[in-house]
Amino acid sequence: REEEESENRKRKKGRSSISSARRSRAASVHNQSER
Repeated sequence: REEEESENRKRKKGRSSISSARRSRAASVHNQSER
């Protein structure tokens, strides 16, 4: 059961990291277009 929880945590972390990467990418694109 503990292993399952760690697996879920890893999945959540991966999802959040993906969304944050997407956000940072969008922000960089926005900054470039502003220049």
